Amino acid sequence: MYKLKRFLSYLSYLYISFICRGKIVYVVNGARRSGNHAFINWLSNAIDNEQVNYTEISYTVSKSTSGKIVFFNEVNFLGVLHFISSLRKNKESIKKANYIIISLEDYITHKYDTFVPMKAIKIAITRSTLNLVSSRLKRAINVAELGLCRGDMVINQKFIDCLNALREANNWKVWHYDSWVEDKTYRNVFLNGLGFSFDLSSSVSIQGGGSSFTGSKETPNVHDVLNRWEKIIWPQRIVELLNDNPRLLTETEKKFLANL
Repeated sequence: MYKLKRFLSYLSYLYISFICRGKIVYVVNGARRSGNHAFINWLSNAIDNEQVNYTEISYTVSKSTSGKIVFFNEVNFLGVLHFISSLRKNKESIKKANYIIISLEDYITHKYDTFVPMKAIKIAITRSTLNLVSSRLKRAINVAELGLCRGDMVINQKFIDCLNALREANNWKVWHYDSWVEDKTYRNVFLNGLGFSFDLSSSVSIQGGGSSFTGSKETPNVHDVLNRWEKIIWPQRIVELLNDNPRLLTETEKKFLANL
């Protein structure tokens, strides 16, 4: 059964790669709240050399105003069959486009992954662990106050495994949100590595409700973005989980947790 499943997965990988042939494909993978959409909007602006707006053309699928970019959002959330269906339904938009951007969140990729077409340019999104955890906690609290559940903000060992995989991903370009926020040189060097030079980021990403702390109407300042861990109350369970995974922490983060 396992071999059959792997064989079908490989066939799906080949089929999806075939549909995406002739296009420049970017696969962007990161944990939720780590800056996936900030990167995607920034990359989109660089591709079009102007501020890009997206129009939804079907569920989880959007295209840029110019039509040069088709964006498939969080494809792993609804699974391979839905992704294949979305590709088939939007073949005309794909045919007219030059670029395809595929977003993955809280996902560990593998060889011949169906969500990562052959020859795709692979971007792993990383962020300060404490800032990332702070953002997830704040978003979960915000939603809980409305009487809703946000299970996709869970912080557990599976989440930790995802962070480790993102940092250790071979053949992936690693983009660090914190460096992007504060270092103009970092931005230019990363763009140049992708063959672009137009550096324009949206004031705040509207996808996913924007910032966990300021929403989508207010752009947080650089200091706040880089020190989110100061803005929350830290549950002991999460402190212990992070202390058990010191490789994910900077020395400053370790000292902060030690003083809680």
